[in-house]
Amino acid sequence: MKILVIDDDELILKAIRHCLKANQWEVISVQNSIQALEAIEVERPDLILCDILMPGFSGLELLSLLKNFYLNTIPIIIISSLKTTELVLSAKKMGAADYLFKPLNFKNLVKRIRQIKELA
Repeated sequence: MKILVIDDDELILKAIRHCLKANQWEVISVQNSIQALEAIEVERPDLILCDILMPGFSGLELLSLLKNFYLNTIPIIIISSLKTTELVLSAKKMGAADYLFKPLNFKNLVKRIRQIKELA
């Protein structure tokens, strides 16, 4: 499975890459939404992990764009340190497959990815 990870924090990208590669998944990582759109077009990932707060447009704006106008078949997991019920509900309403809080529990992340891919 090919997973695109979008986060502007290089340390978080590195940690997520390590976790996902340890589970034998192919990982593409980018640091903003513009790079994400390019990577989605070229790489055609099977799943996307996306931070909310990033340069350019936000993870929620990217989610909306992908779900409404582009590739609504790719499951998207939002990852964020923002822990408000409003954001979680908004992301889910917009089509996010899940919403995970930072700091990430990597066992839970792997479990959720597997569950989401089984449902797809």
